[in-house]
Amino acid sequence: MMTIKEFYDRLLKINKNLTVVRKTVPVRIFFSDYTGNADIYDFETGEYNLPSCDKYLSNDMEDVADLIDAYNYDSKYEDRVNNPFRSYTENLAETLQEKNKAFGDSFSQSVDDYGLKVIGIRLSDKYNRIKHLVNNGELKENDESLADTLLDMAGYSILGLKYLKEHKD
Repeated sequence: MMTIKEFYDRLLKINKNLTVVRKTVPVRIFFSDYTGNADIYDFETGEYNLPSCDKYLSNDMEDVADLIDAYNYDSKYEDRVNNPFRSYTENLAETLQEKNKAFGDSFSQSVDDYGLKVIGIRLSDKYNRIKHLVNNGELKENDESLADTLLDMAGYSILGLKYLKEHKD
């Protein structure tokens, strides 16, 4: 994994007139010398300022682009690997897939039959269960825990999003 400091050091080896403007992550690459200065690359949009690249980095552009690609790839990979939400969403995805295999796409069928209100009704049912469990100070009732109910609510939200995306018209 390439750190910002390593990225900056490697950038300076390519061209000593390049600098990284950053907050906690790089925001842009900037060129500055006695002939002028200009933005070179914007990390937020992923766009190069091509006229400035041609003017100031004609010989170094390929090396700069390769370095940016390597840094961006490493950053995205680390974000995926170290994402604290990944285990929850992967578990949810597996649960939804298993239930769809076992019961078919009953959620979409219900929405097709009765309309978009089904999404609200299913979420409302789960919300009411959560409210009941919390108000009664219980973490489990009839083999359905608060954690199970929260997972179900997230699952119905995902199913609702999936339905909307698949039925845009």
